[in-house]
Amino acid sequence: MPARKFKTPVALGIPEEVFRALVKTLDMFEHGEVPEHKFDMSGWTLKTHCGTTHCIGGWVEHFARKRLFSYMNYNPFFTDNLYRLFYPPDSSGKSGYDATMPQATLALRNYLTLGKACWPKVMRG
Repeated sequence: MPARKFKTPVALGIPEEVFRALVKTLDMFEHGEVPEHKFDMSGWTLKTHCGTTHCIGGWVEHFARKRLFSYMNYNPFFTDNLYRLFYPPDSSGKSGYDATMPQATLALRNYLTLGKACWPKVMRG
C-alpha cells in the first residue's frame, strides 16, 4: 500500500472530525471492510433489497456515526474539492457516479494526499 502523506485538515480546509472520518473510510475501503455490493456512488444512502448502500460521503457519515454534511452548501468547510469528491463531474463520457469501489478509493486517497479527487484521471484508469 502506498505511504500515507496526507494533507492536514487545515490544508484541506476541513474540521479534524471530518478529516478523521475520511481517513477511516479510506482505511475501511482499502482493507476490504466494506463489501463492494454495499458501495454505490449514485446515491448518498440507498435502501435496496440486499440492505443499505452508500457512496463515499454516505460511508464517511456512517463511520463518523453522525451526519457531517447536512445542508452541505451552508457548511463553511464544504470546499469545492470536497464537494467534487462526493459529486464527481462527468469526464470523457464516464460518470464518477458509475465509479467502482477501487476507483472511489483512489479518488478518496487523491483527495487526502493532493487536495482533490482527480475524478477524470481516476475514471480513465
